[in-house]
Amino acid sequence: MEAGDTVKDWLAYLSEKKHVVALIQESLGCACPHEVFDHYQVRCVMTTPFPYVKMVVGERLLVYLVPCEHNQVSSGQAARLLHEGVQERDGKGLNRFRLALVGASSPVTDQLEQEVQSLNDSKVHLHVIRSISGS
Repeated sequence: MEAGDTVKDWLAYLSEKKHVVALIQESLGCACPHEVFDHYQVRCVMTTPFPYVKMVVGERLLVYLVPCEHNQVSSGQAARLLHEGVQERDGKGLNRFRLALVGASSPVTDQLEQEVQSLNDSKVHLHVIRSISGS
């Protein structure tokens, strides 16, 4: 399956609120109160070298979900996306940014973890998860 197809499948899956709640609270470990899930937006972004899903939850939380399993995302590309997310969070007045690499390899995540730490921003989080459905 191509990365573009993956993000389209994710978009369909995340159209159900229960899946968004499970992803954010269980897979990403966010302690967001339940009422923030009353308003959320999910969309595919197909304009970068790799497609990803962008979510804004409760006008507080920005999440980028990047498929890495079949799509080799370099640490440099992931770092650029990290910085774009921080800029978007700040520009929109959101509280937190979470970059989730789905199925990523450790060389990319090791380098990116150092990049996150260098930001010295407690409201930026890097997650590596196997899938968006928790399976």
